[in-house]
Order: sequence, then structure tokens, then C-alpha cells
Amino acid sequence: RRCCSIWIISGIGPIISTKYSRELMELFTIGRGRLYGGGCAGGARALTGWRIDPLALRRNGEAGSRFVRRRHDDGEKTFLGHTGPLQAEDVIEILAHHPQTARTVSTQLWQRLAYPDPEPEVIDRLAEVYQSQNRSIAAVVEAIFASPEFESERAYRSQIKSPQFFLLGSLRQLQIGTQYPQVLQHLRTMSQVPYGAPSVKGWPEGRGWLTSVGLLGRLNLAQLITHEDADETGFTYSPADLTTTDLVRLLLDDNAPEIVTSQFQTLSIREATALILACPTYQLA
Repeated sequence: RRCCSIWIISGIGPIISTKYSRELMELFTIGRGRLYGGGCAGGARALTGWRIDPLALRRNGEAGSRFVRRRHDDGEKTFLGHTGPLQAEDVIEILAHHPQTARTVSTQLWQRLAYPDPEPEVIDRLAEVYQSQNRSIAAVVEAIFASPEFESERAYRSQIKSPQFFLLGSLRQLQIGTQYPQVLQHLRTMSQVPYGAPSVKGWPEGRGWLTSVGLLGRLNLAQLITHEDADETGFTYSPADLTTTDLVRLLLDDNAPEIVTSQFQTLSIREATALILACPTYQLA
């Protein structure tokens, strides 16, 4: 997505701009099959003129942007039924207010936080929150957490953790110290470097992460981040007074399979931690 934005928002060409406009609508706002009222062409023209510096992103992790008026098409355009000298801000406002965007955003948030293929009535309820709360993402997330379906059996451990969720979640839960280069190195090994998605759609979801190479990488990483030699690994894990009971409560919601807990008697706390991080149950959220 980052790479696409760098070239397209710069207004380099109508073909690339049209592609960006289409992807913006199809993938992230109103969805496929709803491109009417001069959607693609009008949106592409309105989005021209913005530049992003990719080198700044690499150096600082943040990409600055600026508007270059001479690269902007300031003529009259039509976008989803709206006509005028539209600019990028107008496109954003039109899409944000579109009723289908409410459903797309609600669906994507629910699938990320709860489970795939949500019931239509759930999305209806969340879309209403989005519209009534001035398009507030925070309000939609709060509504998701308050939904009875979020506490249902269907939602429990229904997600397969991505490499980012696996690694960052492990570090935060266990308060493991490290540096950004170390994290980046292992995310690169597991094929999920921030801003480095293979396509505009992002990374694989769910079972797309369950490959033999990916799972082996998690197993090796679980042993690495719990190792006692921080100088060698770059990770500082201090179990202190943690017990296996604490680990099961912290990492597995106090609900560990017997095949895991039966191994604890012969393992140190570090080894037990690595076992939990590598077990199939911990890969679910």
C-alpha cells in the first residue's frame, strides 16, 4: 500500500492514479461493484498533486507529504454524484460519509477483532454506530467490544496471529526488552515487515500464515526470545518470580491444553515459556 501511494498520489500518470482511486474505493471504503457517478476517473483527478517522500519513511519511519499545486488537476470533476473542482479532501469526505463505507469499515474491524464472516445484523448495528457517532472509529471499536457476540464461543480463539501480533504480543505480555532493529530483523524473516506488504491488499489473513516455514520460524523465535543470554540474542527476558501457573494465566487465558501442562514438571520457567509460545493454542487470539 505504501509503494502504491508514493507513485500514485504524486500524480505521475492517469493510469496509475486511476488504479489508486479504484483500490481506495474497492478495498477500503465502498467496496467492489459500486463504482458509479464518475467514481474512478473523477477520484483519480481529485487525488493528483500530493507527493510522499519514501526516503524519509526509511530514515525516520514517518513519511512527510506536501501538495504540489502544479501537479494537481484543478478542473471540474464528478465523483460519486458530486461535481465541482474536487480535491483530495473532498474525496475523503465523500467516501467517509458514504453509507457503504460504514459497512466496509465495520466489517473489516469486526473481522480483525472478533471473527470472519460476521452476521449481517452485527454489521448493521456497527454501521449505525459509525454514522451516528460522526464516523468515529473509536466508537465502532467500543461497540465491538461491548457486543454480546464478541464474548461468544465463536469469537474465542478464532483468529490466527500474524507474525507482528505473535512477536509484539509476546514481547509485551512477558515484558521482554529489545531494540527496534532486532524486532525488524525477525519480522523480515517471517515476511511481515511494516509497510512492506506484498500487495495493496496487505498480508495474508488467517490460515495464510500457517506454512511450514512460518511455523518453524515461530518455534525458533520462541526459544530465542526466552533464552537467558541477552547479549547473544538481543532479547532480555526476566521471568523473576513467575510460575507456570502465572504463565498459563498470562499467555493462555488460564486455559491451556493438557498436552502442554503435562510437560511443565521437567522444564525450567524459560523452557516452559518457550513451549507455550510455540504451542498451537498460543497462535490463536
